[in-house]
Amino acid sequence: MMTKQILILFTILLSINSFSQNKIQGTVKDSLTNEKLIGASVFISEMNIGVIANAQGNFVLENIPTCNIVVQCSYIGYKTQSVVLNANVCKKEVNFSLQKNIIETEEVVISGGYIGTQHENTIKINVLKTKELESIGTPTFIEKLASVPGVSFISKGTGIAKPVIRGLSMTNIVVLNNGVRLENFQSAEVHPFSIDEYGIDRIEIIKGPASLLYGSDAVGGVINILNEKPALRNTIIGDYNFSYNSVTNGFNNSFGVKGRKKDLYSGFRISHKTHADYLDGDGNFVPNTRYNEKAVKANIGISKHYGNFQILYDYINDKNGLITADSKSLILNRGRENKLWYQDLTNQILSSKNKIFIGRIKADVNFSFQNNHRELQLSEFSPEFTTVNMDIATTQYETKIFFPQVYKTDIIIGYQGMYMQVKNHDAPNIVLPNSFVTDNSVFGLAKINISKKAKIIAGIRQDFRNISTDSIFIDVDKLNKIKLDNNYSNLSYSLGAVYNVNERIILRTNFASAYRTPNLAELTQNGYHAGRYEKGNASLGNQLSYEIDFSSHFHYEYLIIDFAVFYNDIQDYIFVEKSGDTLVNGMDVFSYTQEDAMLYGGEVGVHFHPKKMDWFHYKSTFSYVVGEQKNGYLPFVPSHTINNEIKLMNKDVFKFKKAYFVIKNKIALAQNNPSSDETATDSYYLFSVGFGAKLPIAKQNVNINISVNNILNTAYYDHLSTLKYMGYYNTGRNISVSIKVPFSLVK
Repeated sequence: MMTKQILILFTILLSINSFSQNKIQGTVKDSLTNEKLIGASVFISEMNIGVIANAQGNFVLENIPTCNIVVQCSYIGYKTQSVVLNANVCKKEVNFSLQKNIIETEEVVISGGYIGTQHENTIKINVLKTKELESIGTPTFIEKLASVPGVSFISKGTGIAKPVIRGLSMTNIVVLNNGVRLENFQSAEVHPFSIDEYGIDRIEIIKGPASLLYGSDAVGGVINILNEKPALRNTIIGDYNFSYNSVTNGFNNSFGVKGRKKDLYSGFRISHKTHADYLDGDGNFVPNTRYNEKAVKANIGISKHYGNFQILYDYINDKNGLITADSKSLILNRGRENKLWYQDLTNQILSSKNKIFIGRIKADVNFSFQNNHRELQLSEFSPEFTTVNMDIATTQYETKIFFPQVYKTDIIIGYQGMYMQVKNHDAPNIVLPNSFVTDNSVFGLAKINISKKAKIIAGIRQDFRNISTDSIFIDVDKLNKIKLDNNYSNLSYSLGAVYNVNERIILRTNFASAYRTPNLAELTQNGYHAGRYEKGNASLGNQLSYEIDFSSHFHYEYLIIDFAVFYNDIQDYIFVEKSGDTLVNGMDVFSYTQEDAMLYGGEVGVHFHPKKMDWFHYKSTFSYVVGEQKNGYLPFVPSHTINNEIKLMNKDVFKFKKAYFVIKNKIALAQNNPSSDETATDSYYLFSVGFGAKLPIAKQNVNINISVNNILNTAYYDHLSTLKYMGYYNTGRNISVSIKVPFSLVK
């Protein structure tokens, strides 16, 4: 056996040494004027290499493999262009002719399985880039995601927010940190995802079932947060970020440096946030909504003609205050230091991401180890007293092989696995029992290029999961959590098509199945959690989802219209409700159960500006979702929402370059379809204004963004706020100022 493995390894090494090292070169021009576009970016994401077009508009990329590679060219104010270097034809010269596109660029995305542009996907993948995130003036990162139609968030104060996609949340969606699935107590609304918003390039959001690529829990969608690109060859650059939010008297700071010497690149970033209790629309502070955060990121990688290899490390520590009946009576003054009733969360990820080129075949070989540590401080007598002390240690590994195109068909096959351990330390309260979760999955995906106008993407996946737990006794005789050894399996599949009617109209449709297994809390809970008494159900089975989507995209030089509708049929939807039983003290007992449900709705978006007024932009989006089950409505389904935006941009004002001014209006309609444990929520209207520009200082363009959200200081309840039931309004007027100072050490 060992001899066979050595022979396989030796054969691979021989093949690596035999790879040809190709070079591509070309020119970037304006499609109408043939003017050279100096400073245009040419980038290959699979290799993490890129160059800038020189003073003649020329570029050169070396050490290119022989397999299919997507080369992307972008320039501000122009439509992004992508070219696939075919393995069968080694192109030595690639010339880009970019078209002006004032409204938006056609982004290249990776979360749909294949690297390609939006117009090639059978599902619309929304993209939020760093520049957009910087201009959204909110205290927390998750709030920024709500600018995407169909995305909202559950809040328990500014420090605790959970994303919602088309009415599904928590363990019904998957959040990835640069491709690594986050595992940090996401089964309840009081447990936030630990994410540092600095040092990222963009966020890709899939709305709808995505179990085919991401396994269990990807029922509602996927949020993939992708790191910033490495520095260009022989450069060292960095940036300093500062922001202030008046509603929390909060300060954010982040400093990062990255560099590249030939094929070797690395980067480092450190961030810090501190926010006090927020102020509502009536000017009152909401006790214990304070939070503090520290984060560190580091990476090192090397790019060769036979592959790209990276090692990444992420550390983040969050301290989030919790509002309870006890904590609100104890905290009498506004502050920012966490002393009582707070979560102390630390998440660390060490990952290795590798792209290997073997002749005409590409392979992703990725590995990660993640440790999430949670402590809960509740005692009013001793702030250092820990009532919960536990770890979730997760090892993830995957291999994906991309085969060369055969009969106009691109094929991917892959394997994914996970091993997760939950371990409790010395503390009186055990929320989850000591347990193990093991995943093994195989999948295949095929993209059939029927013609230049039409593509079909189909796939199938088989998952196997085992959940085993220890039994827990609260005393010698009384069993609190039973011992489990449950096996789950599921077959997922997807079939979608995209058709380019002409250069301006694109139609998409997709049918997909997805599933999730019951999580540990739903299976084992038997005690107080999140302010109520919960009882789990060890006999829960898989939750299955079948969704059909249809969307259309119309784009013209000065107008874009997007339209999407969906219907998601969920069998055996897992939820918690009052069981009818009560404790001795009269408290209701909530139990986990299953029942068929459905969600349906859609989004409409318009982006317009007059032909002779390319500095004027108008955007409007409408999001609609309804969640129903046999005996009523689903919980945490957001209100129907209309967002309007008028933006005046790309003007020079005094010393400010490329300045913009924006007015926004959000209309949340009344939510009159609450679940049995919710109440209806009135409509509300919010207005915001913003200004941003580049200010040249010492040969650097400093980015400045100023915004005022909820400018009328409206006192309102959002339907997804869990503080509504304690009588606390959402955040009041917020003045946000952010500054980004880029710098170059070696240019």
